[in-house]
Formats: sequence, structure tokens, C-alpha cells
Amino acid sequence: MAVDMENRSSWRTPSLGGAFVCNARGEVTHFVKSPAGSTVTNVAYRPGTSKIVMTESETGAILEADMPAQGAPLYSHR
Repeated sequence: MAVDMENRSSWRTPSLGGAFVCNARGEVTHFVKSPAGSTVTNVAYRPGTSKIVMTESETGAILEADMPAQGAPLYSHR
């Protein structure tokens, strides 16, 4: 799971082929579909950017996508 600066959470379910982005009410606002396989296993923001990074374990691919907001800093980096 990852969180952006607008308090949206990004999460994945391995069998659904991508990452969901939800607002603070839990409503899905975006879905980032994997162009590789359908088993997205991790999601994180590249530090200091609005790029989301996903790992896809079926093919071993590391995927990136531009998102509408920058990722929030990790607690340890505040």
C-alpha cells in the first residue's frame, strides 16, 4: 500500500492485474492496469515524484506510471 499527498491510498490485489487508487472515503478514483502480466504484488511511490512503481511477479517486470499527485513521504523520512 502507498499513500499520496492528497491522502489517496494505492493498493493492489495480485489477481486483478493492476493497482487501485482510492480517495479518503474508500472510493476508487483510478485503476492502473499492468501492461505485463496480471499478478501485481507490490506498489510504492518513487520518492519525491508522482510516479507509482509496481512489481509484476508473473513476468518479473517492474512497472511505472505517472499519477496525479506526488507520493507522501515515509514516516521515517519526515
